[in-house]
Amino acid sequence: MASGGSAIRGSRVGSGPMGEQDRGHHAERVAVSYWDALGNETVRYFSASLPEEEIPETIDSPYSGLPAGRDRENPPTLARQEPYKTHLAYV
Repeated sequence: MASGGSAIRGSRVGSGPMGEQDRGHHAERVAVSYWDALGNETVRYFSASLPEEEIPETIDSPYSGLPAGRDRENPPTLARQEPYKTHLAYV
């Protein structure tokens, strides 16, 4: 076999020079912490240009599934869930 090889073998097509510095504009963002009733902290990042009223007050914690709020000392409590009813139970 000939050892002539391709010059682009092993590189991404259109990748540019190695260690490229220009990977796009990074938008400014703010970190918002949420805590659940078990004390787990979850950090979500939002655009810095987003109005404060559009940032949610509560989210579902990915760790426990409980609601998580922005106030560390007073996390939201789980609302009482109604047991599942079949369609016949409503009749």
